[in-house]
Amino acid sequence: KDAHPARYTVALRDDIASRLASRRGDRARALFYAQRAFDAWDVHTENQPEVMPEPAMRFQLATLLRASGSADSAMALFRSLTPPATWMGFYTARASLELGELSEEARDLGTAQRAYLTASRMWERGDSSVAPLRERARRGLARIAEGGRR
Repeated sequence: KDAHPARYTVALRDDIASRLASRRGDRARALFYAQRAFDAWDVHTENQPEVMPEPAMRFQLATLLRASGSADSAMALFRSLTPPATWMGFYTARASLELGELSEEARDLGTAQRAYLTASRMWERGDSSVAPLRERARRGLARIAEGGRR
């Protein structure tokens, strides 16, 4: 595909539609629009700066795929937002946590531990706004130390 500004307008419109549908609790419509936004924004690379809309679109789609039970597709997208592939600040921390949980569910405890450690370390000095996320990562690490989810 050739990158074209008109396609980016479509992608942004569909991304907003996805987020609004998510807020209304309409997961099916949210996923539909998130996939369309992802498809319309035709440059997906680890070189995207985190200030661009594309990483947010990728994270939105991954979150919705996870909620719909498409764990493998969600993992691939979350993995694209984490080291060693890339570094995207907020998205790297959140994607690491999600990847940790999905990897733990898949019994890939080595990947889960690395992902939880990344998230935990990124939030270790965070304020109360990230405390619940930091605690999810720490609980994940504790479960890994005990042998994984039961």
